[in-house]
Amino acid sequence: VVNTATGTVTTLSSHAPAAGFPNGATTVSYLASRFIANGQDGRFYWSALNDGLSWSTLDFASAELAPDNLVATWVSNGQLLLMGEYTTEFWAPSTGSAAFARVSGAAAPWGLLSPWSLKRVGSGTIFLGRNYQGDTKVLMLNGYDAQVISTPNVESRIQAAQESAGVAVAMSFASGGHTFYRLRFPSFTLRYDLTTNAWDEDTTGPDGANFCGEHGALINGAFLVSDASRSKIYYQQEDAYADYDRPIVREVVTRHTFSDYDRTTVDKLGVDFETGIGLVSGQGSNPMAMLQVSRDNGRTWGNEMWASVGALGKYLTRVWWTRLGRSRDWLFRIKMSDPVRTIICGASLKVRP
Repeated sequence: VVNTATGTVTTLSSHAPAAGFPNGATTVSYLASRFIANGQDGRFYWSALNDGLSWSTLDFASAELAPDNLVATWVSNGQLLLMGEYTTEFWAPSTGSAAFARVSGAAAPWGLLSPWSLKRVGSGTIFLGRNYQGDTKVLMLNGYDAQVISTPNVESRIQAAQESAGVAVAMSFASGGHTFYRLRFPSFTLRYDLTTNAWDEDTTGPDGANFCGEHGALINGAFLVSDASRSKIYYQQEDAYADYDRPIVREVVTRHTFSDYDRTTVDKLGVDFETGIGLVSGQGSNPMAMLQVSRDNGRTWGNEMWASVGALGKYLTRVWWTRLGRSRDWLFRIKMSDPVRTIICGASLKVRP
């Protein structure tokens, strides 16, 4: 327990009045002037009023809905969520003999796979959950209803990383008028845009390594992010176009394009970039976009083809690639790594039989 006024740090295990604090607690919440911690025995425990140093051995209750272990306590919309391995119960402050009482009939058939995936986003809570059937999904909890927000592709990716999913770490943040939920696994990082309901993957560096950021928090008006591999903390900013000293590679892969699987010729692909955004000097003074084409469902990619996105002030620059050949099925991959703002508004194809 940290007293922010004095800077005093007290370890509960060595503090006599904290005899009721559960051994092995992994999460602590705060509701109705009490601290609440989960135990390893399906019970949860609460402190004295406004006193994180005082815990009685008699102040506890048990999650009652199912026999699964209690993974975390969480507070949302004035209620206490007891999140087990496969189920979630809802409790509320009580005026009875116990500080909290279960909300009758309120439960969700989803538990918590990773306690570090819990994040409050707007009025809801997003987490990586699972149920008794073995399904693993990303869910948003609004009220008592758990809504699935992950797609089959995202769930397939998570299932493949099932052994490490229990340590997935999430952060939530706002940027450019959008609200995001970012979920980092040991080998990859997924990001969900609540504004567009779209999923993307975040990477770091030109080789597509896992995203470097792990934990994030808004502190004194600035959003800070810890580096998972370095002893560094970063400011996250909309106008930063590198992850510290590593470039950010922006990549778009289109949907499959075909016409009854007949061979077609693509004479031109035009991409509607925001142009004329080059820097005054150095890398990015003439920003370039790279195109690759796949004709075998994305298994292999062709040569890199480059086009200018326009030096500073060259707003009439047109970004297009011509004479792309013939194929029955087309996939296009566009990349850009220059340290400039990258905005794509649309694209068009000129196709003939």
